[in-house]
Amino acid sequence: MNNKQKRGKAYAFIYSSASEREIKDYLPLGRERANVHSSLELEIRQGINPKEFNEDELVELAESALNIGNNYTMKAGLKDATNERTANELGDLLNEFYQSPLQENFLKDGGYYGWIVYEENGRYQFKE
Repeated sequence: MNNKQKRGKAYAFIYSSASEREIKDYLPLGRERANVHSSLELEIRQGINPKEFNEDELVELAESALNIGNNYTMKAGLKDATNERTANELGDLLNEFYQSPLQENFLKDGGYYGWIVYEENGRYQFKE
């Protein structure tokens, strides 16, 4: 790392019929089961507001998520980490939600809708 501390960032736009409270109530157990880094900062909010983002590409990704019916925004941050690592941690956590008692709340038309994105070399990448 250079002198300036790096803080990784990643975003998820997902669908869930669970309430924000249900998701947040499961979060401590989900974090433990997914074994995510203890300093992963996470903001979960029902709703997607593309206007909150400053980068055109991220605005477009948020608009696309909204257009297919996704209804949650997750923002993750991780100190001393790359954006890709932060996206991986967020992905591990989401995978835990998809296996949790809330699993059915994340299904729509028989599948999971949503994606995780992170910036790399000036472009947003989808976490695979």
